[in-house]
Amino acid sequence: MERRRFVATALGAASAGLVAGAASAAPAQARTQGVRARAEWRPVPAPGADPGAQLLQTVALDASLAWAVGEESRGSADERGRPLAMRWNGARWTRSELSDAAFTGGLRSVAATSPGDVWAVGSAESGPGRILRFNGTRWRAVDYPHTPDTRLWAVAAGPDRQVWVTGLHEGAARLLNWNGVRWRWLDPLPVDRPEYADLTSVTVREQGDVWVSGSQTVEAAWVGLVARWDGRWAVLPGTGGIRSGISGVLPLAKNDVWAVGAAFGVGGPPGKPPGAVLVHWDGTEWTSAPKDIGPGALTGIAGDGQGRPGWICGWEFWDQSRTAYLRWDGGAWKLVRGPADEAVPNPYLSGVTRVPGGGYLSVGRTHHGTGPSVAPYSETTLPG
Repeated sequence: MERRRFVATALGAASAGLVAGAASAAPAQARTQGVRARAEWRPVPAPGADPGAQLLQTVALDASLAWAVGEESRGSADERGRPLAMRWNGARWTRSELSDAAFTGGLRSVAATSPGDVWAVGSAESGPGRILRFNGTRWRAVDYPHTPDTRLWAVAAGPDRQVWVTGLHEGAARLLNWNGVRWRWLDPLPVDRPEYADLTSVTVREQGDVWVSGSQTVEAAWVGLVARWDGRWAVLPGTGGIRSGISGVLPLAKNDVWAVGAAFGVGGPPGKPPGAVLVHWDGTEWTSAPKDIGPGALTGIAGDGQGRPGWICGWEFWDQSRTAYLRWDGGAWKLVRGPADEAVPNPYLSGVTRVPGGGYLSVGRTHHGTGPSVAPYSETTLPG
């Protein structure tokens, strides 16, 4: 279990969203250019959370309604806080009341089908993972089939309003499906050690197939994992290198898939940063895409809503003073830096989402780490 906690902490929550952008685009060429494009992002207020707070993932319904989830009141890496949900109104984030669904722990992932149908999953200090649902008025805890050891990682909602949750149940990584009437656990992920597979992100395409990503144990090490569910499992070859994990996946088609994450490799001095992972699947093999970013991690990816890649968010070790993004320009990934702010000298992004109608939102925390000084942080490309 130590490996699982290490990978989850290192990569953070994965990016899962409402629905992936429309598919059927031609496979994109996996390459990048070392061009630093002009900044297009600006910070937006996210006040109201208790000290020791961070946002891990976000989903948008339109330019004036989005949700982000995470944790607040976390004193240290080993001291759990309380779940945090924040609502975007087009100009700023405000804290949402969770008193009817309170527990010790945090929320990892959020998805939505409508303003009155928002879902979040998280982990508690003790007991099984938690599912919360917002009905347009308040958040409430949702019961689902579980054991005391059930863990939940990520949630996504499809165009048919079905909800998909990744988790560990009865000793194996699985998908949990809500069809509008009942919950059902699907078959275990068919890997050699399903009890040591972490499915930390989930995405649903408009065609209905469900994609998951994370990490799995292979020959006493762990490698990046991507798999597809369309009535049966299809596990793609491992990717990312030794001691790596995939934190987000963007499936544009079955033969056009982008994945992002981090790889820690073997050896090196204590505190050595990971290397950013950016790979492309063409239906036959993974190809590592060149990227104009140094050691660090790529934590989330979002499409443009037209069947093409959009933005990747991440963190770069050598320049921690500003956020780091990769932007798809139609044929290559270009590095884009976020705004400089002396009040936020070390921001860290955990997730990015497309805003229907245009624009993007990203979320994270003001410092790379945990503790009372950490606060929620967010940026957007939406006009101010």
